[in-house]
Amino acid sequence: MNLYIFSIFIIFLSFLLILLCNKNSFLMNKTGDLHQEYAGYSDIPLAGGVIIFSSMVISSFYEFNSIFWYLAAMFFIGLLSDLKKLNSPMIRFLFQLLLIIFCVYSSNIILNTTKIVFLDYLLGNYLFSIFFTSFCILIIINGSNFIDGINSLVIGYYIIVSFALFFLKNNGFQFSFNFPINLLIICLLVLYFLNLFNKLYLGDSGAYLLGFLFSIELINFYTQTIISPFFIILLLWYPAFENLFSILRKTNFKKSPIIPDTNHLHQLIFAFFKSKNYSSIKSNNITGIAINTYNAIIVLLATINPAHTQFQITLIIVNLLIYTFLYMRLFRYR
Repeated sequence: MNLYIFSIFIIFLSFLLILLCNKNSFLMNKTGDLHQEYAGYSDIPLAGGVIIFSSMVISSFYEFNSIFWYLAAMFFIGLLSDLKKLNSPMIRFLFQLLLIIFCVYSSNIILNTTKIVFLDYLLGNYLFSIFFTSFCILIIINGSNFIDGINSLVIGYYIIVSFALFFLKNNGFQFSFNFPINLLIICLLVLYFLNLFNKLYLGDSGAYLLGFLFSIELINFYTQTIISPFFIILLLWYPAFENLFSILRKTNFKKSPIIPDTNHLHQLIFAFFKSKNYSSIKSNNITGIAINTYNAIIVLLATINPAHTQFQITLIIVNLLIYTFLYMRLFRYR
């Protein structure tokens, strides 16, 4: 599809959907949940996922192959959550797990080597490799949803990953995706500015869709190229570690790992800026931009040598140390 036509389509669709949602009070963020209202905004359309999915349909990103239908099902789970038709986190989790396992098995999207000797030995078992791959994808999907509490954070993060892949594809790395990466970047850029100015939110449908989409494509990317598996881990480190850290944190405080709260790192950073007498919207935007600026620098460094395992591991360790240090300081501050 022509880039200019696609850009005009996405802009038109976005404004039309925002207008219709506002006019008909449809897909509005009026849940009353503390973790969604801590920034002070509740009357915003949860339209981002609908726009991303619509753009995939119109531009035939997946040409309606089996992967497309799995993505459509994941989007639908998120949409039901946004519409408050599927309120139970446990039921959503089970639906996601079953869908991912079927997708991994039927499409043969399997991780079979990680350069970790013990884990590679276990991955030699076909059933273990299916469940391990499914677990990794599940972590990314829900991690993406966890960090979707600050304007521009999720969309901006996946824009960074998309640009990294676009850069590699144009600098000697031969691989194919099921979607045109340049069209996806355009779609995400339009949504980024609308989200930054608080005109729409991704919603669960958007966060689930992006997490699932990038998980699948990055596994395919890894299997098609000679790169370190730790480069893929680094590209997805933030939503993955946010989820894993949240599980450990909630378990330590004897809380359910799947129930949302307001103690994620981005929420602590937001609270810090808010305590400095910044407005909610300003604190919100500064937080998202600051986190993504850091991630952009890390991803830029990683793309210098994506095949160098020790370099990628070093960057991952730096990320984990900085995240943990910031979290501990801000948690005490709050």
